[in-house]
Amino acid sequence: MAQQRHMLLEHSRAQQALFLDNDVWLEPGMIARMHAALNEAGCGFVGASVQGLSFLDDYREHEREPLELWERRCPP
Repeated sequence: MAQQRHMLLEHSRAQQALFLDNDVWLEPGMIARMHAALNEAGCGFVGASVQGLSFLDDYREHEREPLELWERRCPP
């Protein structure tokens, strides 16, 4: 899969690309938040942590902590 993604990225003319597998479910607004993070941090990539299955009102503090930013700037 990495080879296919690399080939697609080489042929892309877009400033940014999103690789999203068909078995990934994102909460509403996640793509917009990731796009905003790219622009605000001026970084080369962003991602989201994997969340396990949960139940209504299931609150897991360790999964809600903010990500840790790198000390150095990552070139886009």
